Amino acid sequence: MFDLTYNDRIRLSQVAEAPSGNVLASYTYNAYGQRITKTTPTNTTHYVDGSGGQLMAELDDQGNTLRDYL
Repeated sequence: MFDLTYNDRIRLSQVAEAPSGNVLASYTYNAYGQRITKTTPTNTTHYVDGSGGQLMAELDDQGNTLRDYL
């Protein structure tokens, strides 16, 4: 079972195990509602959007490219 938490703009902000409350992932968004980070107990992924709002890439904490969306 999982507990899902949403922010005031109805975007997923946290996933936790139920009933322990152990956080599996948390998410942050920019003013446009685009996901900008996903943080897990082991790493943080940063999302890079293009000027048109499309997802362009995923980066790790060191700026290394994990995925390109071209």
